[in-house]
Amino acid sequence: MAAAEDLFEGPATGPPLPVYSSRALYRSEAEGPEVRHVGGYASFVGFCARHGEDAASLAADPVRLLEFLRANTAALLAEPELGNAAEVFTGNTVVAQRPDAQWRSVEGGITEAGDHEMSLVVQGLVERLHAADVNQFAESLATIRGWAESDPEPLPRFEEHDANLPQPVPFPAGWKPYVRPDLPVEVYRDADGAEISYGIRWGDEEAASDSYSVTSNTERFGGLHTVADSLIEHLASTYAASIRDVTAETTARMRGQVRVLRAVRVDPASPDAAPLVFTFTDFPGILLHSGLLHSTPFPSCGCDACDETLDSEAAGLEQHVLAVAAGGFAERYPLGQHRRAEYQLVRVDGSGWEGGGGEPSHDYPEAQLSEAERTLKLLPNGWQPWPLRQQ
Repeated sequence: MAAAEDLFEGPATGPPLPVYSSRALYRSEAEGPEVRHVGGYASFVGFCARHGEDAASLAADPVRLLEFLRANTAALLAEPELGNAAEVFTGNTVVAQRPDAQWRSVEGGITEAGDHEMSLVVQGLVERLHAADVNQFAESLATIRGWAESDPEPLPRFEEHDANLPQPVPFPAGWKPYVRPDLPVEVYRDADGAEISYGIRWGDEEAASDSYSVTSNTERFGGLHTVADSLIEHLASTYAASIRDVTAETTARMRGQVRVLRAVRVDPASPDAAPLVFTFTDFPGILLHSGLLHSTPFPSCGCDACDETLDSEAAGLEQHVLAVAAGGFAERYPLGQHRRAEYQLVRVDGSGWEGGGGEPSHDYPEAQLSEAERTLKLLPNGWQPWPLRQQ
């Protein structure tokens, strides 16, 4: 590695492999080592020197660095490779501010730098700085300054056998278990006529760089609508629960983010059991809302790079729904000064658990957040299993 790329902690590496941001996002050893120093910024170090700036000083001060970038966006945009080097340098600078910060790549090829309190999207940073008005830039500086100067807020971590994890109740003997409906098997081919082996198309290699922005043959996920309908039918026939159409209110809340075909809410009869809302989208896919403040999309991304399959996404949807009904879902809100929401999901089949947290989406109005806080306070033992329908 060039000597110019020794300004940050440890040896420079490549960017991290993508993970699904909407899934379980407490870091585990299985996810691989954290990335705190990404290479590819040597040309920006030289740029700093030519402009009379000490790169090492900028690396220690993210506010000064952003001001320097803002003053030189035209030159950086004129040379895309230099602009990219500047963005990598900025990501490293952000990570260096806190011991718990790291680089993270999520679906769609988006790379971020930061921690659970603040994360900076690295790609396109120079262009965003160039386009920002004075007030927007001042707000960005204030956010970075406040984050860098404040003490990190501890992030609760959960272990596999943590007593705080929800404990799903196994499906009772004598009841008809859920069975996935038959789904059509479709064959898709590339431009050369070769069959596309979704799920294994990249093998052990990294996905093609241009595949992150491509969503081809998305109709392969259409079977998720069939699976969702089957799950709703299973819930209605097994548990004491009511079903109602909530398409209008869901469409209004989504504010055009996706086209909602229909939305179905399933409410268990017990007030201490978590409800579910199945939103059928035209991607096609399912956005599953669990409890009060947690939504999971299926597929998680759908881009060619992520290489998801109908089978894998159907399994994830089924595991999530059945875990909620069995009492394997928990959520907490608000946590810490940033009032984060957090969830955990323990699968009924014993295949593992997942969890995640972050500030609630802006789609939730303040009144709904306040109601969620009140409701969760009335659940000292968390969400419970759904009551069974009387046979």
